[in-house]
Amino acid sequence: MTLAPIFSENAVFAEGMPIKLFGAGSGKVRAGLCGISREAVFDGGEWELCLPPMPAGGPYELFIDLNGEKKVLRGVCIGVVLLFAGQSNIEFTLESSNTPKSEYVSDPLLRMFFAERAWGTENPFTSAQGWNTAQIETVGKWSAIAYLTGKYLRESTGKAVGVINCSIGASVMRSWLPAKEAAIYDIPAELLHPDHFYAEFAAFNKPGEIYEKMLRPVAPYRLSGAVWYQGESNARAGEARLYPAALKKFFSVLRAAQDNEDLEIALVQIADCDARLEWDGEGWLGVQRAQAEFAAADGHCALVRSGDVCERDCIHPPTKTLLSQRIAKVFGRYVR
Repeated sequence: MTLAPIFSENAVFAEGMPIKLFGAGSGKVRAGLCGISREAVFDGGEWELCLPPMPAGGPYELFIDLNGEKKVLRGVCIGVVLLFAGQSNIEFTLESSNTPKSEYVSDPLLRMFFAERAWGTENPFTSAQGWNTAQIETVGKWSAIAYLTGKYLRESTGKAVGVINCSIGASVMRSWLPAKEAAIYDIPAELLHPDHFYAEFAAFNKPGEIYEKMLRPVAPYRLSGAVWYQGESNARAGEARLYPAALKKFFSVLRAAQDNEDLEIALVQIADCDARLEWDGEGWLGVQRAQAEFAAADGHCALVRSGDVCERDCIHPPTKTLLSQRIAKVFGRYVR
């Protein structure tokens, strides 16, 4: 029996949420944390076991017995856990931003897990490394938005904060959806954004590809909330009209994996970009409008505007500070 890679030493679990452990194989599983244990027997290809919700705290030791193979995960904490998913403005690293080096900190209670890419792209971290604690020497390779948001939440809550970076630049929505749901994009190729077809992106922009290889392995891990920043690669007029339905499907899938219909979402509206507005303004504005309308209609989704706090002369604005503060405020209920 195996344990999913996201379960490692220094893992952070979401306070007030069931702690769902999962992996592959058949047999008996027993797990315990803070004096509470659970066990069950599984005979399928996958298994999952839940420990009850717990308050913020730690570090603790989590023990897991997988059919007689015992593991002890040290340094685990309970606090705030956020998934950061999307394309290049999530992937965009701290060292590529204009964040001053004085903002880089070492903090043993700020931790990141990197959902590994499977397509030969450069990976600054791998899932085999487990949860990484923030170190001045290495946080430059973290997602800028994930790092800065996590840092603000650490400062304002005093709790451990775990960020899950699940991002890849130029990714299109159909690749984030399960293959069956991605059929919504079965439209003439000329109506789709070029990022669907460029050779360097084609490997991961197939229907269902990112969902299956990056998102699904981490999606059941219980979250305090999720941050979604994607849409630039769907900003063609012909497919922007599909974006509202695609958002609804995507968040439905994510919430189902969480067993939580009320999962809180921070939906970042794609930044204004002069060159892209000139190239296909109808498509760009269409995605922005779809994001705003979805957030307004969904009772557990907050729109995070970026246009007034980010540069508009490039598609990757280097200023991420104010945007990250806005994202952190969406999850303000975790602030003491």
